[in-house]
Amino acid sequence: MPVLVTLALVSGDAAAQELPKPLAPSSKWQIDYASGDCRLIRSFGEGRHLVTLQFARANDIDELVMALGGREMPTTREEVPVAVGTSTVAQVPGMHARGVATYDHLLGSIRFHTDVDLPKALRSDVSQGKPTVLSVASSAATGWRSTSA
Repeated sequence: MPVLVTLALVSGDAAAQELPKPLAPSSKWQIDYASGDCRLIRSFGEGRHLVTLQFARANDIDELVMALGGREMPTTREEVPVAVGTSTVAQVPGMHARGVATYDHLLGSIRFHTDVDLPKALRSDVSQGKPTVLSVASSAATGWRSTSA
């Protein structure tokens, strides 16, 4: 089932803003079966707009850790509320993230707080037979600062 990623920084009322076109996959899914966890990784977009998505799950816990990496990731001083949605769930409840700036040759990243509702939202897409379009948005009022490398 295909997964598309939309990353949007929204100032003010998120509902009033039009989200950008989803980024098309630019790599195949990569799976890393480590001894204590599992990671699913894929890149989307190209050039300055290249974004890498990672889902990680530790042991048998039904929680996912999600991260996005790329050149134009916003930064925050601390974890802030963020709106994450899928094709069938407009907003996953309780999502928080922290944006880490691009440094030297390392890409910036958005690290999401471990969440139990994200797996439920992704399973909802699968059970309804819909490809997942993942959207991420937050308002500037919550502390997001845009950065570029």
